[in-house]
Amino acid sequence: MGIFNLFNKEPAISRTDLIWINYAAKLNGTRDYLSKNKTDLCVAWFEETHRGFTRFLNEENHMNIGISMAGSLRLYDLGGKNAVFLEHYPLYKKEADLLSNYKPASVCFMNSLDDALFQIFGGNIAALMRGMGLGEEEYIENSMVTSSVIKAQKKVEKKIREDFYVRSGQEWIDRYRSYYQHHQR
Repeated sequence: MGIFNLFNKEPAISRTDLIWINYAAKLNGTRDYLSKNKTDLCVAWFEETHRGFTRFLNEENHMNIGISMAGSLRLYDLGGKNAVFLEHYPLYKKEADLLSNYKPASVCFMNSLDDALFQIFGGNIAALMRGMGLGEEEYIENSMVTSSVIKAQKKVEKKIREDFYVRSGQEWIDRYRSYYQHHQR
């Protein structure tokens, strides 16, 4: 290690967000992405996502894709690998901690405007996508979108003091809304 390496940060993990207009388009887009791109691991944060994608990818499309639950990952599962996350976790710190601890080579997040997190802040992106005339099979991918997702996660984090054990992203957002309304009084 040279003296100049002392001050270098670890290389940033390559993060990409792909966003489709709805959940059905996200399913089809994920199937197409996985068939065309080298992916070592698919990851779901919530049980409902795991079940839905397992059914769609493996039972309906016969792809034989293993999907891991984020909470069950071990270092060797993700370290240095190309991972596809089938959703974002609503809290940035939880997602960022997993990525920084396990250090995947790259991460691609699959999103749709139907996803729970996008219900909180996705209005601008939805208007943009519709204004651009994007069809269901098309998606947007831009570093500004990834930055917007991170900002939204951090905004949610500022409003909440605890995490929730739930089975779906929608259930998490519903609990968040209830918690936030209760603590605003």
